[in-house]
Amino acid sequence: MVRKATANFGNPKKGKMPLMFACTFALLFYLIFRGHDFARTPSQAPPRAAASEQKVRSVNAPVVAEPVELKKAQNRELLLIKNNVASGSPALVDNKIDVRVKLNPMTRRCKPGDFDLILKIATDRSAPMFTLSLESLNKKDVKVAKLISASDMLKGAVVTLPLPLDDDAYSLAICVDTDKTRACSSKRPVDQTIWTETFAGIRAKSQNAVLYYQMALVRNKTLLIIPSIRWGQENIEELTKNIGEILGNDAKHMETMNRFIAVLRPLSASYVDRQISVPLPYSDNKCVG
Repeated sequence: MVRKATANFGNPKKGKMPLMFACTFALLFYLIFRGHDFARTPSQAPPRAAASEQKVRSVNAPVVAEPVELKKAQNRELLLIKNNVASGSPALVDNKIDVRVKLNPMTRRCKPGDFDLILKIATDRSAPMFTLSLESLNKKDVKVAKLISASDMLKGAVVTLPLPLDDDAYSLAICVDTDKTRACSSKRPVDQTIWTETFAGIRAKSQNAVLYYQMALVRNKTLLIIPSIRWGQENIEELTKNIGEILGNDAKHMETMNRFIAVLRPLSASYVDRQISVPLPYSDNKCVG
């Protein structure tokens, strides 16, 4: 009897086992790889990418330059200090610069000064026979003045003289305004031979004469006082050159200033507590011999 041949495909259970093992291994490998990829944070970016990002940030970072206006202001302040130019910012009232002038008599040992002369001129110390004025050197109609007495000065009076906001140059003066023009700039400096005169001669020579003079500037609502400690052509030319940037077109008025201060030789005014302080020296009469 011949046995019928049959195909032997083996045990079905034995054929499925390797296939299931391979599929399970592949699934585990896939899940592990994806889990690692999801867990990566931005901070774990490859070094090359991080370096590239840092480079981009460096290129795009803003460059902070030193403020030009601040530097210019600092240089200007140094220029003023170096050349003894007093400066300050007055209050602004009713769209005007509120210039306050303090008259400041001060003792000076053994040497007569401006206030000695003022006291000799004053026939009545309480009479307002002197004029304090601020007058534009560019515009004749821009001026402000006030009558004051020797007593006002002795008490250290503070006089308010409002000025326009515009940049300009001014004369600051005290004069004997005999003609009652309420102005000083058109008058002459008092003749210095007055010191050798009698009381009558002093009063005669002081008529319509300037006793004290300074030049002031308004620049961007700031008040500047040009020093009067040095006079004469050479000194004035040097000062004009040094502060030419500040003076601008008003440099032409330096000659006018020199014409007054070369004769009067006044002490320079200062700017303290938002006031122009006008020094008026007088002898303390304590000299010996």
